[in-house]
Amino acid sequence: MKYPYLLFDADNTLFDFDKAERRAYANVCRTHGLAFSDSGYALYRQCNGELWHDFDRGLCTKEFILVERFRRYLARSGQSAQPEALNRTHLETIANSAFLLPGALELCRTLAAASFILFRISLASLR
Repeated sequence: MKYPYLLFDADNTLFDFDKAERRAYANVCRTHGLAFSDSGYALYRQCNGELWHDFDRGLCTKEFILVERFRRYLARSGQSAQPEALNRTHLETIANSAFLLPGALELCRTLAAASFILFRISLASLR
């Protein structure tokens, strides 16, 4: 066997990250008394996406993004809360939200039965 080890990026390869992210946003709103709506979620994703784009261009750090995305979201949505607390809730919810994509479990079982050694990685943690 030429390649005995297989690495899988977890987000939207094995796990439905989009579903987990939406769940985390809803939990942030519920936990911190913020309004929940589809347009609010779209605004959050816009703020988050802008910052990751800046990161990819070397303009900010991952640590900066984690809180700044909520700071920007709050400013643009006209709501008030502690962005650090929102981020903590968001990260805790994401960490506890494992929604497998269709066929992911079967794929992993098939590969493991064929003697491949599987590793799950998250590219976001490497950024």
